[in-house]
Amino acid sequence: MTSLRCGAFSLFRPRFSASKSLPSFYSAGQLSWPPRTDIVPDMFANNTAFTIGPELIDATDAVEMQTLKVSIDYTTGSVQEMDYGDYNYTESSEHFRSLKDHLTGLLDAQEQLRKLIQKQSSESTGVPPAFMEIFHTDASLHPLQLSFQTAFARLWRDTYGQSPHREVNSVLKQLTERWLGVGRDLFVLYSLGSLTYVNKALASPEKRWTDAAAAHRIATLFRVFFRSDLTHLDSLVPSSLDDYDDVYRIATASRRLIDLAYQKGMRVSWPTFASTTLSESLGKNFTGGLAEKIATVNFDVRPGRHGGGFKFSMPWGLAYMNVFFRISLEPCRQQQRVHVYAPRLLSRISFYTHEEEILLPPLYPLRVVNLKTEKGGRSGPQFHISLATDCTAAPRSE
Repeated sequence: MTSLRCGAFSLFRPRFSASKSLPSFYSAGQLSWPPRTDIVPDMFANNTAFTIGPELIDATDAVEMQTLKVSIDYTTGSVQEMDYGDYNYTESSEHFRSLKDHLTGLLDAQEQLRKLIQKQSSESTGVPPAFMEIFHTDASLHPLQLSFQTAFARLWRDTYGQSPHREVNSVLKQLTERWLGVGRDLFVLYSLGSLTYVNKALASPEKRWTDAAAAHRIATLFRVFFRSDLTHLDSLVPSSLDDYDDVYRIATASRRLIDLAYQKGMRVSWPTFASTTLSESLGKNFTGGLAEKIATVNFDVRPGRHGGGFKFSMPWGLAYMNVFFRISLEPCRQQQRVHVYAPRLLSRISFYTHEEEILLPPLYPLRVVNLKTEKGGRSGPQFHISLATDCTAAPRSE
């Protein structure tokens, strides 16, 4: 027991400067994911239109296992195991279960539609090419479009010379309901903080994350729901930017990163789903705001068979936020057969409605409008960065 305690203090104690007078703490806080400056959404380019299959349900299981293992408070440095009494754990578990149910129902509905098309075609070898795209996640003809049933009926008439019968229309309605359920669960899970593992895998693809492939698959599916033409989602998570003002985000970044990616005129995009807020005051004060503070790690050594056990805390680092983003969101024009990925407002489905959260999809295109540097504390200067939507480089899927 004594060696464990000594080893722990030796490993985690603050590192001091050469003069032994001031501790040189490690930085802590909500990191700003290293931005992409090339704008090209290559991580999604080759797999945006994959088919819905059992492997997606397996991916959901894997992400759930990785996400709900541990909860870390990056402001205080406190590490806690999630337990069944935790509110977010319970809610997250329910929505992961609901997500898998909706994916299973979506699989069933697609199989029913496939059989109806084959029956109409009198073909047993497969679905006619004209209908194949419907069975992919990122199809140009999508069940979440308001015009889906009308467009599908037109395709059916062009192919078979008659209108689709009642059973076909019933299955099309099921597809829309299942897709809507999948989208709702994904947005709720994100608002609960239950897709953090997905963001980590997107932010650092070079790391060998456990189940990284599963995280990327869920991210690719989730990104589909940011398409501005999927207007069935607008009653849950509006995508219209007409009424939006600026949005705000606070983060931590090194001076090197600022020089590399955030100089005026540069194009940048974050590789992850990025949370912002409509409230400037909330954005500035989120998780303590720009004020520096000493973070600690809390340890709880549980008793063994012969008793014992103890708790202790120790300094972990200087926790701070040093970057404040002001982002002007602008709608980008949607061209024919091109999908524009737009931010969505989460207030209607979020458990934290006061946050007025606007969620940006991965690789949402931005440009640096202005950079202002102000005096900070021991961690260095503070940066106030103005960004705006860069429609000339909007990530699209053709």
